[in-house]
Amino acid sequence: GALEGARAAAGARQGAGVPLHKVGRRATIGCSASSGSMAAAVSSEEAAAAAAGGGDNGLSVLTETLSTVPVEMFAFDFDLTLTRRHIYNAGVTVEDVESGRAPLQAELPYCDELASILQGITAAEKKWCIVTFGQPNVVRAYLRAMGFPDDQTEVYSPLNDGERYNENKSPPKDKNNILSEIATKEGVEDKRRVFLLDDDGRNVAAARRGGFSASVVERPGLGMSIQLFLRYLSQE
Repeated sequence: GALEGARAAAGARQGAGVPLHKVGRRATIGCSASSGSMAAAVSSEEAAAAAAGGGDNGLSVLTETLSTVPVEMFAFDFDLTLTRRHIYNAGVTVEDVESGRAPLQAELPYCDELASILQGITAAEKKWCIVTFGQPNVVRAYLRAMGFPDDQTEVYSPLNDGERYNENKSPPKDKNNILSEIATKEGVEDKRRVFLLDDDGRNVAAARRGGFSASVVERPGLGMSIQLFLRYLSQE
């Protein structure tokens, strides 16, 4: 379960401090384009099915389920965790998103269910953010396309808007420093209550070693449905 303490894990080394570029507050609206153990809290297949059904009742079921999960901050990776392909490596720009060359529904599987997840987290009086090594302005463009305005979202990245890595700047070895920054900013005293979802097992292993809760997604590019989301919480 999520509150069994930090688990030792081989893999990525903890990275050095990096500047973080954070945007806005957390979202409270959905996609316009289309305290026991964590395992016990999210083990119900019926809850996942009802939540995925949509509507006010579905959102209510998801919110009720999330209210029992011992997590205060849900930190989502972006590329290949929420998206079908690696948006940064593909060189996608804000203009690509806004013009439809890299459209929302094509790039984010389960867009509507992802929006419901984010809505449910907020309705459960918990918090969510995006923790990416990619360009924050591109991530925000996708969130806007989903119906989440900039001033209602949190996006953390070592990059500035439009910046790319080069010979003088490389991605961090893991996301622990970003997660620590988030925990401090949001007043989360127990790091185990910060939950990272990521497609990179090295980031997940490092997060667990650093005392955070974390789960690796089933397959990069699969997307984030409600059923998958609840399964990841139960597997942590």
